[in-house]
Order: sequence, then structure tokens, then C-alpha cells
Amino acid sequence: MAICLSFPALSLTTIPYLCFISHRAPKPPSDIASLQEELPDVLYSAAELSNKLAAMVIGYRSEQHAQLDLSSFLTFFNTSWDFVVQCEVICRRMIIGLRGVVLGQVSTFTNKLIIRDHPCSF
Repeated sequence: MAICLSFPALSLTTIPYLCFISHRAPKPPSDIASLQEELPDVLYSAAELSNKLAAMVIGYRSEQHAQLDLSSFLTFFNTSWDFVVQCEVICRRMIIGLRGVVLGQVSTFTNKLIIRDHPCSF
């Protein structure tokens, strides 16, 4: 099974196509029990892919996020972090892709905030 996505808003030279390919060949559904057995893996794969795609988009906007005022940055952070946590709660597994990018943006924002609000000459 392959799911291919493209983003018209992003340059096709930057991200031509993002593809996720399952490592297992699809099996014909035989009964509800087999579907229930596979559902957590499918759900985790979808959540992991959505986190990776969001991380890519957010990563491209790191400089814009670093220039935000504190209130706007907190809105961005809280929304992103809630998405990460909700995905992990639903999947009952940790998803790292977006988590690391969001924490990196916090670091960049705080460094720029310190420099912007407390410039000093060395």
C-alpha cells in the first residue's frame, strides 16, 4: 500500500512527493478480529506520517517563528505540542518527529528573544 502526498503550496523542487510505503503486503480482511489487530499499526503509521509532514513545514518556518511576539509564539507552541501529545495518547506510543522540531523552535525563539530584549556588547 502506498500513500503519496504532494503540497501545492511548497515548491516541487523542495518536496516533490512524500511517499509512505507499508512494509507489509496488504491482506484481505477476513474478519473483525484481524482488522482490530491491524488498526493500531495503521493508526500509528498515519500519526507518525502526519507528525513528520508537520515537522517539515514547521522546520521551514523557523525564522518566522523566532520573530513572533511571546503571545503568538505560545499559541504556536501550545497548538503544536497539543497535537503531538494527542497523537501519542491516541496511539499509545511516543512519536518523535514533530516533538524534536517544536523543542528546537523553542530554543531558537528563546535565544532570539534574549538577544532582542537584552542586547549586550562583549
